[in-house]
Amino acid sequence: MSKKYIYSEAKIIKEFLGNILTNIIANKHSNIVRDIIKNDPIVKRYNQEVQVATDKAMKRIEQKRKQDPDYDNRIKRLRKQASKLT
Repeated sequence: MSKKYIYSEAKIIKEFLGNILTNIIANKHSNIVRDIIKNDPIVKRYNQEVQVATDKAMKRIEQKRKQDPDYDNRIKRLRKQASKLT
């Protein structure tokens, strides 16, 4: 035999169904958006440009750290503080 549940408050049912539908729609669209972003040539180009800029900045920082001991100490302190935050 199946049991029937009767809820007197429609608000509870609306919230429950709303949450389920929201999660289903959000997950479906997030996968679609993720695929679009992954396959978009413009986004790929920007990601490559950001990667090149990051690499250049890291090289400049490393060169300056080798030349300037004070700068090296500041970078070490910043990294130490940043590691405490995570």
